[in-house]
Amino acid sequence: MNTTLVEIFIASAAIAFVLTLVDKKTVNTEILRECKRRMEDYRKKADEARKNNKVADMQRYQQMMMSTMNQQMGMQNKSLIYKMVVIIPFFLVMGYVFGSPSLHLEGTDSLTGVWKISGIEKPAVYTHSRFTIDGIDVVDKKISIGGKDYKVDVGNPVKRATEGGEITTREIKMTEIVVKMPFTIPYFGDRFGWVGWYFLSSMPLSMLFRKIYGLSF
Repeated sequence: MNTTLVEIFIASAAIAFVLTLVDKKTVNTEILRECKRRMEDYRKKADEARKNNKVADMQRYQQMMMSTMNQQMGMQNKSLIYKMVVIIPFFLVMGYVFGSPSLHLEGTDSLTGVWKISGIEKPAVYTHSRFTIDGIDVVDKKISIGGKDYKVDVGNPVKRATEGGEITTREIKMTEIVVKMPFTIPYFGDRFGWVGWYFLSSMPLSMLFRKIYGLSF
């Protein structure tokens, strides 16, 4: 079993639970439900006034809708501020623990560099026809090293002048593939790093916790 996948799932469950508790403590669900009911009522009345060419009534209901919306947003913004206090440190820690170091390459005809991961240095060589890391070929922007799969994104070449002549540099982003889906998600694919797996895990967990605590509207 992929331990990284399990660890991120547990972290996703924990943060989803904490964020649900933040909403539970900072959001008055009864007021939000009432705001939603009033918004729908004002919208219907505004539409009816518009159909009957009652401009003054329509504008009055629209103003009441805006006032109710501002009340609703004010409450939700308060909750969002508390959530950011939790989310920002969480993502910083997750990125440090599960993120993969980038790779810097430079040279003339062949670009070379060293990928450092888990205290081990792995040589990388990039040419026009081949890209290898630790002697292993990158194929279709993917590579398997040390029992782990990585997605490889090659940055655009950047040329700069040095005393020895012009050299080319490229930044390579390495993302560990945490989960391989049995199906393809349009625009996103079927392979996800820790960020993608976090969102796939946290969304249903958040819905579950919100339902348990009566925060579904």
